[in-house]
Amino acid sequence: MPKNPEQPPKRDTRLDDLNRGGPCGHVFASTAYLDLIGRTFRGQIDETGCEVDSRIAAGIRLLVRRSPFALRAVVPPYTPYSAILLDRMPTESEIHGRDSNLEHLLELIERRYAGIDISLPPQIIDVRTFTWRKWAAQPLYTYRIKLRDASAVSKTWSESARRIARRERANYETVDPGADAVARLSVESYKRSGRRSPLSQARLAAFVSDAESSVGARLFGVRNTQSGNVESAVAMLRHDTTAYYWIAGGAAGPGMTVLLANLFERLLEEGVETFDFVGANTDSIAEFKRRFGGHLTTYFRAVWRSGPLIVAEDALHSMR
Repeated sequence: MPKNPEQPPKRDTRLDDLNRGGPCGHVFASTAYLDLIGRTFRGQIDETGCEVDSRIAAGIRLLVRRSPFALRAVVPPYTPYSAILLDRMPTESEIHGRDSNLEHLLELIERRYAGIDISLPPQIIDVRTFTWRKWAAQPLYTYRIKLRDASAVSKTWSESARRIARRERANYETVDPGADAVARLSVESYKRSGRRSPLSQARLAAFVSDAESSVGARLFGVRNTQSGNVESAVAMLRHDTTAYYWIAGGAAGPGMTVLLANLFERLLEEGVETFDFVGANTDSIAEFKRRFGGHLTTYFRAVWRSGPLIVAEDALHSMR
């Protein structure tokens, strides 16, 4: 673990180049985002890369923790996709020949860690490289919206969502809610769904505020013009032409529907092409997101364990 988490170690800029120009790039793989994660969750961000002729063909950035038995890589909270970066997608011939850039990357990290948990970005839909190496791969889901087909109150929305947006928009104004409101509404939403927020409200507010300055997070909310209350809010991240519904929450009622209607219009004007809801894996939350006409997209959680000690540790945690 770094001695001073305020001064993260120097990163390999070639991985940032892969994140910008490669096929698997996303905001959660950026140096700025992962340094934010390291500061907040007091973990070490490790980098591993495969070099071919002095260039990086594949790389990965992982949050690492030392357990009682071994060094293991974990998926950080609030991070839907892990930083797996490729110079190009493997061909079927390379996958079958066990000679892809991804194959060689897995060989490296299997030697480095006793346990690895990663969430594959949606671009990696062929998981045979993982399963043939005895990884477990579990499908997960998100909704991704093409904004040119789903601008405000689009025909792609469900009838109920269109009706709510049209009826209620005049009762709300779009505002910058501030980090405190985003945190409060997010924690309250976790409670309503029977889940525990990864961070307390105070720590989450500090996390969101840090993300504004270090990662360029943008905060949007809607205020009820009659009560004066901010009823829904979201902290959004962006990578290239994709926007991510990162940390969000809302009171029961029409506020979030109105917020998304207003937000989609603004993002479309700003050149955003895709809006990623970053998860549709809890029934009530997935049903809400479905109403906005997105494409159900599969991504995978991949898990690897090296021996009986790490398996025993997992079993111990599952009994708690």
